[in-house]
Amino acid sequence: MTKVVAKARETSKFGSVPSVEAEWRVRGLDGDGRVMIESTAVRTCGPDGTRELAWFRDIKVARVELIDVEVEVDEYTVAQSFGWPSASPQSVVVAESEDTKFRELLRPPLTEDRRRKARFSVPRAQLGSHLLLSAHVVRGSACSDGDVGNVVGQYLARTPHTERLKIRFDAPDWKEGGGLPIDWTQFDSAHAELIWRWKGLENLADAEPVIKLELNSAHESIQSLLQSRDAARKWSRTAVAHFIAAEAMFELAAVAASQTRGGEIPQDTGIAAALAMVAERLQRSPADLIEDLSHPKTSLELMHELRLKFGMGYNMNVLAEIATRRGGAQ
Repeated sequence: MTKVVAKARETSKFGSVPSVEAEWRVRGLDGDGRVMIESTAVRTCGPDGTRELAWFRDIKVARVELIDVEVEVDEYTVAQSFGWPSASPQSVVVAESEDTKFRELLRPPLTEDRRRKARFSVPRAQLGSHLLLSAHVVRGSACSDGDVGNVVGQYLARTPHTERLKIRFDAPDWKEGGGLPIDWTQFDSAHAELIWRWKGLENLADAEPVIKLELNSAHESIQSLLQSRDAARKWSRTAVAHFIAAEAMFELAAVAASQTRGGEIPQDTGIAAALAMVAERLQRSPADLIEDLSHPKTSLELMHELRLKFGMGYNMNVLAEIATRRGGAQ
């Protein structure tokens, strides 16, 4: 949270922190302006929480270069409820990223129906793992249209404000799936022994493939462990989740690489998106990834590297040490 927004929450002059409703529509575009992630409408109001758009679960997030945002704020209703009829309230929209210290302040223009509407775009390259959006209605009457800094500096500490909307690009801890679209489902008898499987990999050549990672809900102990928030089971949960993630990512990369022709990656397809996602995790190019997967020795090295990147070696060591220390292993 930026200092300005933190100050607003700490120094509100109202006994209970007031809030304002904001309507957001957010979509992701690639470098050519094509829609990668469709527009999603979200309403924020109560000031104490954070809503999240989990874009990291969408394989096309790797192709998003621009975040397009539309916002509408009803400042008039808020102003009336607090007795501000002559205060000429002003709305301020805050876009920020705590990872990169990116921050942008905008003041939406007023429409005929006394609402503030704005549309703006934020380059993905300026952000870290997420973008935070919030709206604020400030009480002020002596501010020119271009003087956003004066509005914020003079009045933001007494503003009603919304909860923040978080657009997450990178996965949080693996307890939430680690960036892979996961569904729990009961496998048929022919696959009952499997713990996980990919669905839809045969459609990777499509421009808009629908793929997902399924976990077998028939393995109740594994489902209970992975969905647990019990701190005592943290290391076991993390180790198992990272094992599944590393193996699944390797299989995804191998299948995508097998669908290339002569090392040429068909652009604007799920093949390109899948290779880009795995290559980014390994900090190498998709072309190098394809080359490594074409030889048995380097493929094995790649699998080991994925396991380490997902922290599996570290987690297993810690898990073993904890088990030994508590007498759970000899």
